[in-house]
Amino acid sequence: MADFHLHVQQISRAVGRSATAAAAYRSGEKIEDSRTGETHDYTRKGGVVHSEMVLPGGGTANRGEYWNRLEAHHKRKDANLSVEMDIALPFELTAAQRQQLASEFAAELSNKYKVAADLNIHKPSRGRKEQGEETEEPDATDRKQNHHCHIMLSACYTEPDGTLGKKCVELDPIHCSRQKPPIENMADWSRRRWAELANLALEKAGHDERIDHRTLEAQGIDRTPTVHLGQYELTEEAKLVGISSRHDKNKVIREVNQITAELAAVDGEIHQIENKVGQIDKQIIELQASRRIIIEEIAAKLEVKIKLPPPVIIPQVQPIPVINPSPVSPIKPVVAEPQSDSVTPLTQTKTNLPTQQPAFDFPLLAGAEFAAFVQFVQRMKDIAVENLVKLCQIASDMSKYTVQNEKGTLSNEKYNDLTDSQEKQVLAIAPKAEFTYATGQPAILINGQPVPEIAKSQFVQPQQQKSTQEQVLKTGGRK
Repeated sequence: MADFHLHVQQISRAVGRSATAAAAYRSGEKIEDSRTGETHDYTRKGGVVHSEMVLPGGGTANRGEYWNRLEAHHKRKDANLSVEMDIALPFELTAAQRQQLASEFAAELSNKYKVAADLNIHKPSRGRKEQGEETEEPDATDRKQNHHCHIMLSACYTEPDGTLGKKCVELDPIHCSRQKPPIENMADWSRRRWAELANLALEKAGHDERIDHRTLEAQGIDRTPTVHLGQYELTEEAKLVGISSRHDKNKVIREVNQITAELAAVDGEIHQIENKVGQIDKQIIELQASRRIIIEEIAAKLEVKIKLPPPVIIPQVQPIPVINPSPVSPIKPVVAEPQSDSVTPLTQTKTNLPTQQPAFDFPLLAGAEFAAFVQFVQRMKDIAVENLVKLCQIASDMSKYTVQNEKGTLSNEKYNDLTDSQEKQVLAIAPKAEFTYATGQPAILINGQPVPEIAKSQFVQPQQQKSTQEQVLKTGGRK
């Protein structure tokens, strides 16, 4: 797969660099620096497969003469002379296609920012192919090669005839950020535009591969990025002498990514199982309801009076998403039928629950019913109870802070900070939660219902559960 790499750096006198030396090295030429008297000779360097100077409007210039004029044009000892890009070229393209792509991008940069662009295309360093053996069609070895280009942009405006002007402020990221509104800096624009041009070239050449300038996080890919391998890191010599630290780091990163992918696959299987369990639960509830209807119809035909137990309200358990789990919301009750055909009605117990959700004595659940309900309670413990407990604790703390504030033992500023922090914790668990202070005490509402009331409707008191189990053991599940 084609890789995206576009690195931008400044060529500045402040760190001892010169534009003439950089241009000579990138192009593999000999350039004499008129300002310092130094001669930069890289004619034996090799590996340069294409080189061109591009001026705005499509013109060109002599490389040595132009960069010497630019060196003389900038007087400061810490002047920024050039902005350089190091760009990886898609190995899927042929040499001619890579050259066409790079030349098009260099011309677009020159025309957009009104500067000179010095383009040099390099084939893989310490080549697996000797100089002069650049082939038209990419082969298997190209996948391990670092085809790339360098584009040096002049730090000052340049006219189509080569005349130098003032500093090109659009190449300065600080200048771009100070504009109101801020303008897109050159590096961000170049990364996005290069990806567009490279993908168009790959599509035109009939390749399915694409590159993306965005980070893995922005792409929604849960993978640790590897480290870019430099020129020396790609050589066999670096691997043999054992000092290729970036190779070692990338090896560890790839192993971590492989483990992460395997864990994600396991999580996906768990998610599928949870969904199947939810579907089975729904089918059981529907079958229990159908069973009740059939029994009532048979009783009506036989003209027999029969009292079936009222339906037991069992909260519906929703499957838990593995990735980005949704916050806890009030659990909608679903009517299910008991397995027992006992003619003894369930005894209604006094409760604080709303009238449309009556509570019944738990001991009547016996046998398979009791086992299923215990499993349900355990699942509720794993799924929702933990979050409900947290919400109840937060509601209690908010009430405590309110009392302390009213007594004067807690300042208004501290009180506001604490309540703000508590509200953020609540919203992290239940984003649709609401807060009210109408009664003088803070209350957390979910779908208009206070959190404590939700908790009461979901929990089974330990003592009640214990007595239920004892009842089942003594009576065999019948009252």
